[in-house]
Amino acid sequence: MPVKEQSYRSWLLDVFNVRKAQTQNYSLRAFARDLAMSPTVLSDVLNRKRHLSRMNLERLADHLGLSPIERERILSEIRSERRETRAAQNQFVELAEDEFRLIADWYHLAILNVIMLPQAEATVAWIATRLNISEFEVKGALERLERMQMVECRGDHYFRVGAHINTSRDIPSAAIQKHHTQNLMLAQKSLSHDAVDVREFSSMTMAVNPQQLREAKEMMTRFKRRLARRMQRGTCQVVYTISMQLFPVTKLQGKKSNQGSYSRRIN
Repeated sequence: MPVKEQSYRSWLLDVFNVRKAQTQNYSLRAFARDLAMSPTVLSDVLNRKRHLSRMNLERLADHLGLSPIERERILSEIRSERRETRAAQNQFVELAEDEFRLIADWYHLAILNVIMLPQAEATVAWIATRLNISEFEVKGALERLERMQMVECRGDHYFRVGAHINTSRDIPSAAIQKHHTQNLMLAQKSLSHDAVDVREFSSMTMAVNPQQLREAKEMMTRFKRRLARRMQRGTCQVVYTISMQLFPVTKLQGKKSNQGSYSRRIN
């Protein structure tokens, strides 16, 4: 969730409450585990019995995939410098933050598509209900999409403007990780709650020639585009996400993970 102008303790409590609402029986111990912290330390921090160092706050920011601006907001408190939100931020920084959010938070792309449905009321309340997210999240996302000239507000209704998004620039790895983590969590929820006739989950494990990996990625990209064109025929009524995973289950000799760049096409 976006970091508001508040203490990092209040922000941590907000994150915990959101996760608790989303996952049954989610406990403070589970939250501490997700943050790679001791439950005792986390409890002391939330109860103002202990302070977090700058190093610990930076580690929390990494675990939660915070964007550069969010990271700066929580680190500002450790320097005892309360900063008010600037009325107008540097345009470049603001654009970088918006691009980060567009990639990192799944509901931005979902909003761009759900407001295109023929039956869409496309108000904040309707979007929140249809995507099962808070109106606070919807409002924040719509503000970013407006700044990026991807949606337009007419009265209290929103409309998508502009063409599909294409990007091949380097994206911060934290955004990539957060985006895929959120999609995997949504897929897990669908696997547990959605009927089999409205979802499809399958997997295949195989021995492969690593030299064919580049061609495999290109085939997957072409397939996704063909599938999108086919699924958009006729009247669209719902928004779906297709996630395809191709990854090694054996250790790659002499290989290091490349988290610094990412190329993708976004619809």
